[in-house]
Amino acid sequence: VARTYFRQIVRAISYCHRLHVVHRDLKPENVVFFEKLGTVKLTDFGFSNRFCPGQKLETSCGSLAYSAPEILLGDSYDAPAV
Repeated sequence: VARTYFRQIVRAISYCHRLHVVHRDLKPENVVFFEKLGTVKLTDFGFSNRFCPGQKLETSCGSLAYSAPEILLGDSYDAPAV
């Protein structure tokens, strides 16, 4: 079951990245599980942003506890990688 849910989360993130969209606030509270259907959905795209491949972002946003080290240090970052 966990593998199925995790696969769906990764596919959803990959889909967003193919559209050049980064969520920027991924955390457990922003993943909704539909147990009867066996599906998950990503929610709360309020901090999401479009990105251009190869260009780094500099905006710090999202939940501090789930932030990547680059963001905590105030460095620019490769949006899909972070």
